[in-house]
Amino acid sequence: MRALDARDYAGAERACGGAYALVKAPTVEICWARALEGLGRLLEARDAFVDVTHFPAKPDEPAVFTSARDAARVEADDLAKRIPTVTLSVSGPPLAAALQVTLDGVVVKSETARLPRKVNPGQHTLSVSAQGFERASVDLAVTEGEARRVEVVLRPSGEAAGPRSPEALPQEARPGTNGGAPPPILAMVAGGVGVVGLVVGAAAGTAGSSKHVALVDECDTANGTCPPSAANDLDAFHTLRSVSTLGYVVGALGLVSGVVIFLATPKSQTLGAGAMGVYLGPSSLGLAGAF
Repeated sequence: MRALDARDYAGAERACGGAYALVKAPTVEICWARALEGLGRLLEARDAFVDVTHFPAKPDEPAVFTSARDAARVEADDLAKRIPTVTLSVSGPPLAAALQVTLDGVVVKSETARLPRKVNPGQHTLSVSAQGFERASVDLAVTEGEARRVEVVLRPSGEAAGPRSPEALPQEARPGTNGGAPPPILAMVAGGVGVVGLVVGAAAGTAGSSKHVALVDECDTANGTCPPSAANDLDAFHTLRSVSTLGYVVGALGLVSGVVIFLATPKSQTLGAGAMGVYLGPSSLGLAGAF
């Protein structure tokens, strides 16, 4: 207590912290909390203040215990307003990519890396990395009560194999440039959609024909009327006929689009064998490479 009154916070932290390890009492822990606060260790100090408030009250406890508990509650609330907050913002890797983050050498879980984090005022070092990207370190100094947003840009490493932006791909592999791979892939996708459309159209047409045969037996074709019992078959026939028509239209458009895209693709390829990458931009997504 004398060390604390003399603002010898290091001495008070050693004395009160040691005393609290031996005797769990509100008066001892609040001395330790105030020493931690004097040393600038605001996070630990607030935890200690809050812990003091959790001491159960007893009818016959000394008045100083009650006073310590009440004072700790007020000091914990005041201290919370002085603790800085740091929020990490990382660009480069996809948002869902796992991050390897350390704060002053202490590992931060990837799930919480981008969330606001309370820190003590003073100097700190953030280290951030992700698979396929180079590690980046940031030194920062935060003051009491400050809310700091830390922007970190990760650059792809030389051996990066993960998703890459168009700017990170070789010039010839970027979308819209000579010899790019995305158009052939788009042609394959369009052709695949066309084939699926034709298959669906044919299958629906075959099923519709079967329904039509059944309706011929049930309905009066001369008058164009059907009994109520044929209502379900009639609805199914109309549905299958619509699906068949739509399937044929989609199939034709897909095949025509695939052929047009394929023929419009420049045939010169300058990518080396094995060069491949996924590009992701504000309005584009694709795979580029040579095999």
